[in-house]
Amino acid sequence: MGTIARGKLPHLIEDLLKNPSAYSVFQALHLIETNFGEETASGNETQGFIDLAPATEMTFPAGEIRHCRVDENARYRLELNFMGFYGVDSPLPQFFNDIATFDTPRGAELRGFLELFNQRLYHLLYEAWKKMNLHGSGDGRTSLYCRYLEALSGGGGTCRVSGRFDYAGILATRVKNSQSLADMLEDFLHCPVTVKQNIPYWIELEERTSLGSGLALGDNAMLGSRLMDVNSKIRLRIGPLPSRDAADLLPGRRAAATLADMIREYLDPTIQYDLELLIQPDAGYESMLGGGQAVLGWTTCLGQAGDKVNRVRLTGGSLDRQRET
Repeated sequence: MGTIARGKLPHLIEDLLKNPSAYSVFQALHLIETNFGEETASGNETQGFIDLAPATEMTFPAGEIRHCRVDENARYRLELNFMGFYGVDSPLPQFFNDIATFDTPRGAELRGFLELFNQRLYHLLYEAWKKMNLHGSGDGRTSLYCRYLEALSGGGGTCRVSGRFDYAGILATRVKNSQSLADMLEDFLHCPVTVKQNIPYWIELEERTSLGSGLALGDNAMLGSRLMDVNSKIRLRIGPLPSRDAADLLPGRRAAATLADMIREYLDPTIQYDLELLIQPDAGYESMLGGGQAVLGWTTCLGQAGDKVNRVRLTGGSLDRQRET
């Protein structure tokens, strides 16, 4: 287990360390497990990176948690004001409590023995709480709570969209509109998104008409092998955004697959789309051969880039094919 830098802790964890009495013990454990559980523990067990023990102070407690600390190995220790075999809520005779709460070698010995039971007792209590509270069960997209939210938003249990639950309200609406789609993508991409409707595009005809079939030109027959449609395609204009951010939205990147999932989850299957990326030239940034983000014609140009925004158009089909792989 690697060391932890205090300056890199999430703000809620920092607040928990400074004001532990403001949090309930289940809230604090769930917060720590959510932020660091995947990296420091296996399964749903929190004993691997959280120590739980009663507080030795006998004064009136301000909350459920008396102290919260984290060491250099990212192991947390919470000292609690309830239950336990010593402290203010101990069920043992008073002389046991007197010995255990004193800062003496004999007291440290007794606390070490009793903490074998305290640790397991607190963790079993937390596991029982998680089973009875849907939002605490499981982790991330595997929890029962998230599966219920996905069902309410119209999902089928596959949960392809990362962060789908943040947009459950938008995805669940039966009436689709361009503004809701733009708002959802703006929040996800952190850049302006506009939707242009009624984009003309050609539809290839699978069936061909032939002479002698009783067809009438202009009624149920037409000339040619394709038909122009202006009602079934939209264009999503994304940006302006830096070229480094735009590179993440190119086909083959994970962010592009997630974006395609979100768009397809919202749009009717009959609606086609394409993307138009407005890429800002990066001042002081030069592309070179072998660079991972240097894609000629998309994020890279020959010579010096001008001040104008570059437009890169991607077909929705290229992104949809990535979803299928």
